[in-house]
Amino acid sequence: SVSFAATVIKLSYRVLAPLFVGQLTQYWLPSVAKWAKKHKPSLKKLQEHLLTFIVYVTFVKLDVGVGAVDVIIMIIVQCFLLVASMGVAWVMLGLLHFDKKLRVMGLYGCTHKT
Repeated sequence: SVSFAATVIKLSYRVLAPLFVGQLTQYWLPSVAKWAKKHKPSLKKLQEHLLTFIVYVTFVKLDVGVGAVDVIIMIIVQCFLLVASMGVAWVMLGLLHFDKKLRVMGLYGCTHKT
């Protein structure tokens, strides 16, 4: 059995602590903040990948019994849900007589915004 509280605490240490250090660095080390601003697009991609890695490692080390087949099934289901939501958005925006530019924006909005 996996303790929910233990999982939240581990994720907090691995996600919130680096975030806190980053915020302190931003104000105390202006040269680092300037460098980070210059390289923001690359750092944003790195941030997304590292966050995914942190969550993955946290759950793998908890031994929740998730195997490679489960991961592949999850990826397939997620791809299906993404395509389905994009299809619904495209059709609904078409029925509402939005022009193509707004329909493309609707695809982005329905799948990438939280």
